[in-house]
Amino acid sequence: MLWSLASRRSRVLVWSFGLMALWTLALVLRNSTAFEAGGFAMSLGLAIDLTVTASLMTWAMVVRTGDLSRLVLVPVFVLGVVIATALVPAEHESVVLGLAYAWAAVEALLALMAIGRMRRLTRSYRDQRALGMPVSDSLERALATHVPSATFAALAASELAILWYGIAGWTRREPAAGLADRNLKQWTAVVGVLAVLVTAESVGLHVLLRGWSEAAAWTVTALHVYSLLWLFGDRNALRHETTAVEAGVLRIRLGLRASVDVPVDCIERIDVLGPSDESPPPSDDYLPVHLLFGPNAVIHLRQPVEARLLFGRRRQVTRIGLAVEDPAALPMAAGG
Repeated sequence: MLWSLASRRSRVLVWSFGLMALWTLALVLRNSTAFEAGGFAMSLGLAIDLTVTASLMTWAMVVRTGDLSRLVLVPVFVLGVVIATALVPAEHESVVLGLAYAWAAVEALLALMAIGRMRRLTRSYRDQRALGMPVSDSLERALATHVPSATFAALAASELAILWYGIAGWTRREPAAGLADRNLKQWTAVVGVLAVLVTAESVGLHVLLRGWSEAAAWTVTALHVYSLLWLFGDRNALRHETTAVEAGVLRIRLGLRASVDVPVDCIERIDVLGPSDESPPPSDDYLPVHLLFGPNAVIHLRQPVEARLLFGRRRQVTRIGLAVEDPAALPMAAGG
């Protein structure tokens, strides 16, 4: 009870000290006369404490409470195997190997379970796509049914959608109905310039680093390739995920950067701005959903709605600024 009332930072800190205390006790025990007298039994107990006990402690203190991911169990166990290998006498190393093989069997079982979950996730994604949902929304909804954390599902969906659009977004047809951002062509030119600069920088750094470290050179090159995929994915998403009205809901999209579903009944009014009109000042309830320049339409809502932003962020907004190609079509599309 008291453990659950403690803050996340406190629990992680106590777990860290507990893990270090366990490792210290193992080192003290290894150098004691009791360890030498205990023989195989002491080696077995030491190896179990460093691997199984450390993993169980990690699960009970920080994984079960949701403070850290289950993935933290892997480095804890592996580190325990490494320490046990260094401390256990050579004639008793079979103990450590046995634990390592047991862990490998558990990992294989987990991998099979992950494959089964991946199939269900793929099926969920295809079902969402069949309903006409965009790639990002389909991924997030599919992940949300298989991942315990909604934040992680949104974050993973953003990354996967960016990569998907960066690779496959070039061959996909644009949606038949939808209002794209009026500055998309200008942003495409900016992306082209950035891509040239990133490529030139990648080649230069690769040549420079290759004489020092081959691994560092290819690591930097891989990061540049990822940056290009991110740029292209963002641009292609802006072309495919646009604002449209579907089933009485104004689905506002700016690629993967912003997503807001507004029921048409929730719209109070839509102001179409001219070249001489000033853009709304920044505020907590106002969300600019446009590229480069100011909006040419501002949607006023009767009540706050949730806006989903990149990397799983959320905001409550009552005004939304758009810069669509045909702002006059917004009131008509929304039934105004």
